[in-house]
Amino acid sequence: MSRRPRLKSFARPLVLVATAVALTGAILACGQTTSIGPTATSTSDSGGLGNDPTLVPTRVVLPTATSAPSSVIRAGYYQLQVSGTVAGYPISQPGNLFVIPAKARHALDVCFFVGNDPLQYAISPVRGAILFGSNSICVGTSGNYYTAQLDVANLAADPVHGTVVVTANPNYAELVVNAYDINGGITAGVHKIYEGTMTLQFSRDGGVVGSIDVNGCTVAPPCVGAEYHAAIAGTFAHT
Repeated sequence: MSRRPRLKSFARPLVLVATAVALTGAILACGQTTSIGPTATSTSDSGGLGNDPTLVPTRVVLPTATSAPSSVIRAGYYQLQVSGTVAGYPISQPGNLFVIPAKARHALDVCFFVGNDPLQYAISPVRGAILFGSNSICVGTSGNYYTAQLDVANLAADPVHGTVVVTANPNYAELVVNAYDINGGITAGVHKIYEGTMTLQFSRDGGVVGSIDVNGCTVAPPCVGAEYHAAIAGTFAHT
């Protein structure tokens, strides 16, 4: 009696193929896809995560355009009160400050003086009269400015934070552009400034505070030194 040939080697692969086809059809009917390992899924405009709740979408945030910070320092005229000492004598006088567009190499220029005129210390001396400016344009009255427009002091400014620091330049001391009186009248004792600084802090509401600490030498030799120290406070008056 002969035996029928066994179909084991052929039947099992056919069964496996049929099963795979059936599974594929079922998956396609459900509208799903399968993958091996973590696969990125696209997100919709509403922020969906597809069919995998474990995936977190990565969003790129673009920087927004911002305007440049505005300057705290206003150009114009400031009315001040100046209190301190000169050569050890107390002083308390009204003062003036001009902030003007740069005339040479600085970011801006400032002219600080005590008295009715930038050249008060020379024209009609009073104790504490002073002129300390960053540019020679500060010399003169009623706009009759010194035409050379030299930077006679060093200036560092931060317009965004409102700070200005003026430092005396000894190379220009002999011009006697920056100077002060230690007395009044014919005994004024004019001193030319050769060292020291003035620091100013401006605010957006138009205020300004600061200090000046400088040292000067008598115009005529021999040099006799005297110091000028004062606090400065004031407000913006007009352009």
